[in-house]
Amino acid sequence: MKYRTNWLVLAIAAIALFGLIGWTSHAQSSSKTTFEYQIVTILQSQASEELNALGAQGWELVTMEQDLLLETKNSRDYYYRKYFFKRAK
Repeated sequence: MKYRTNWLVLAIAAIALFGLIGWTSHAQSSSKTTFEYQIVTILQSQASEELNALGAQGWELVTMEQDLLLETKNSRDYYYRKYFFKRAK
C-alpha cells in the first residue's frame, strides 16, 4: 500500500511539473507578440463607418478621448473624437 501511495504522489508531482513547464513556455512565447498603434481623429457623425472600416483591417480599439470641438462652420459645431487603436504586427 505504501508503494502504491508513493507512485501516486510521484505521478501527481510529475503531471503538475509538466503542466507548469508547458504553461511557462506558452506565456513566454505569447509575450513575444508586438503591436503597432494608430491614433485617429474622426468626425462624430462618421464614427460608425470609420470604426467598422478600421476593425475590418484588424485594428482593435484600445481607448478614446471625449468629444472635441474642432471647428464651427455656418453656425454649426463639428465634434470629433480621438480614437487609439492597436493590432498585432
